[in-house]
Amino acid sequence: MRALENHALYDALALPGCPVCRLEQDYTARLLNHLLYENVNDSTWRDRIRQAFGLCYEHSWMLARQGGAALGVSIITQDILTELQRALRAGHTDPGAAGIWDQLRRTVSQGPRGEPTPGLAARLVPNGPCPICVHVAELTDAVLSTLCANLPGEEGWLAAYSASDGLCLPHFRRALERVPDIRTRDTLVGAQDAIWHRLEGRLREFIRKSDRRLQKEITREEADAWRRAIATLVGERPVSVNHTEGAGAESPNTPSASRDS
Repeated sequence: MRALENHALYDALALPGCPVCRLEQDYTARLLNHLLYENVNDSTWRDRIRQAFGLCYEHSWMLARQGGAALGVSIITQDILTELQRALRAGHTDPGAAGIWDQLRRTVSQGPRGEPTPGLAARLVPNGPCPICVHVAELTDAVLSTLCANLPGEEGWLAAYSASDGLCLPHFRRALERVPDIRTRDTLVGAQDAIWHRLEGRLREFIRKSDRRLQKEITREEADAWRRAIATLVGERPVSVNHTEGAGAESPNTPSASRDS
């Protein structure tokens, strides 16, 4: 990672939530913004999106929440529907027969063992992955490698990491696949274990204090622990990238939203 991105990762450790999730979401928002306003007619991007039959579920709806997305999304999806129709029509075994829907009904009625149905279904399988997912995965690998490289040592990031919310479980698994040596692995595992122990303690206290007599003793961190536990297990909640509505809205990862009880 470049020095600027290196600082971004270190700064993200001081913010609530998994720092890698945060950087992924920021990067995704920038990618979608560039796609919509700068690359919607770029031949390379359009070809990748066409091969994937569009973006994945998550990124498609994030794109739709972009302010002023209607025209760009219309251009992209119109192109994909044209490609899907081409694949659909190319899958007919008897193009000179009756109408397209009659042919489809006969094809489907042949059942799972009939050759035409699997052949037609295969034509509707994407020929490539969601291009946004590909770019984000590349960023994630670089971020995790940077984290592992900077964690150990006297001037390492161990203190900052230990004070953070740590990695979510999916990113922690990926980080373990990238640790360069046993020392780094032990440092990462020890810090993550302490972070999860701290979160478990807050959950335990929240459960104990849920008794009506003790509810007033619940701290803000304990009240938020159940949300933090979900994010720890599955990753941070996706941030809306709707710039028209998001001017004054809180992101789920902002301190006030994340710590709200």
